[in-house]
Amino acid sequence: MTREQLEVALEQVRHRFEAELDRRFETQNHSIGALYSLVSQTDRLLERVLLHLEDAAGVSEPDGSEAETGELSPDLPFTARRS
Repeated sequence: MTREQLEVALEQVRHRFEAELDRRFETQNHSIGALYSLVSQTDRLLERVLLHLEDAAGVSEPDGSEAETGELSPDLPFTARRS
C-alpha cells in the first residue's frame, strides 16, 4: 500500500466517521427536544392536577382549620403541610 492509498483510505474512514457522528448528534438532538416537550406537558398537567387538588381540599375541616393541601413538607418527605 502506498502512502497515497493510505491517505485516501484514512480520508474515507474519516468521512464515514463524521457522517455517523453527525447522524447520532441529530438523533440525540431530536430526542432531547422530545424530552423537553414531554417534561413541559407533564409540568402543565401536574400544575392543573395540583390546582384541582388544592381547590378540592380548600373546604374547612370540622374544627374550623383549613384542610391539608397535600403539599410536601421540605424537610419531611411525604408529610402534608397545613396551609
